[in-house]
Amino acid sequence: MGVAQQVTEGFFDLVPHRVAVVMVDFQNDFCSPEVFGGGPVTNTRNAKAAQRANAFAAHAAGLGAHVVYTRQILDMGHLTARQRRWERPDGLCAAGTWGAGLFVEPVRGSSVVVKYRYDCWQSPSFVEFLDGKDIDGLVICGVELVCCVLYAVLGAAERGYHYMVPQDLVSGQDPGNETGDKAVRDYLHFSHPEHAIGSSEEILSRWRARAGVFPRGGLSADTGAVSERLRVREIDDDEGQRLVRIIRRGSGSVVTWRRAQMVLLSAQGMDAAGIAKVAFTGEDRVLDVIRNFNADGFGSLYPKYRGGRPPEFTLGQRREIKKIAKAKPAELGLPFSTWSLARLAEFLVAEGVVDDISHEGLRILLRLGSGTCSPPASWARTNSTGTSSCARPGPSSLPCVTSRSTGPTTPAIKSRPA
Repeated sequence: MGVAQQVTEGFFDLVPHRVAVVMVDFQNDFCSPEVFGGGPVTNTRNAKAAQRANAFAAHAAGLGAHVVYTRQILDMGHLTARQRRWERPDGLCAAGTWGAGLFVEPVRGSSVVVKYRYDCWQSPSFVEFLDGKDIDGLVICGVELVCCVLYAVLGAAERGYHYMVPQDLVSGQDPGNETGDKAVRDYLHFSHPEHAIGSSEEILSRWRARAGVFPRGGLSADTGAVSERLRVREIDDDEGQRLVRIIRRGSGSVVTWRRAQMVLLSAQGMDAAGIAKVAFTGEDRVLDVIRNFNADGFGSLYPKYRGGRPPEFTLGQRREIKKIAKAKPAELGLPFSTWSLARLAEFLVAEGVVDDISHEGLRILLRLGSGTCSPPASWARTNSTGTSSCARPGPSSLPCVTSRSTGPTTPAIKSRPA
């Protein structure tokens, strides 16, 4: 494996909640056409990049990533005497002005930090955010390429972070597309080729595959229009954080995880059709989840089973689970090479093999269901977050497969959730 491939794989080895999407300076003075007062507009590329990046950030947050917006604020009191020589108090992004505000609405659960010069790494609040979230990977989006974005990239490299710079999510003023901005893009391609990823969609696709979300067809980062028919009710910051915690926990009921993901994506502005593609389900099902959440709140996220003891798995279900667990994901048309408990549980629910099953319940069933103490070659080590690494597991880390049951009962499959 070459160095470039090792760097790329190092980034994608991280689970999304170890990654921050860094939204650099998508502010009115840099992105809004209104700053030109009816004259020629030269920031159309910035405006489009900001909208694409915000849609990407919403998708990424729905998969568990953190999102942080930086705002460059011109405040003469925070500048040195030398720096003040080159600034005017009423310059770009002056403190307290409309131009210093964000051009895009921050996605639910994100953070906003302030910096007083071009380099976000000189902002204590930015560094504290990364340290406090135990961030090890960055997706750098933003404007301007020749200045603040470049500082963010060089700072990430200097500090040893895994990072990606999607070329569709960074920009500069229109005239620079063939001059300064082109020079920075060329520099990134030649000096940081393993980091200057061409499309943000590649990041989302690989994260969805890792999380066990199996969309039919493609999904562009431009998806993000708000459904006029139905969207989730207004949720406050505490509710947004609670949804994020459910998604990032990666354990417990797969049904709860999927419903929380749908609600969070709706709160971030995605329409039902877009959510259906991300969650590998029908649009009607998405609308049902949103209606139920609007009516019953968080209680609607947890499956409500019919009374009595849940029935056990049928013989047919056990056979199908065993068959899928032994198969290589690629044989089923899936974009990854190994199973984890999270991926398998999500796939079983998505394919309708079972209505719901917890990761632990699946682990127990597989332990009871197979003959040898060696895991199938299609399995990867599963960690406490339910995601997998690339290493082959040892006998103690994954279910053994037996030809007959070793206990009096097998794990129960619960009745279809109401």
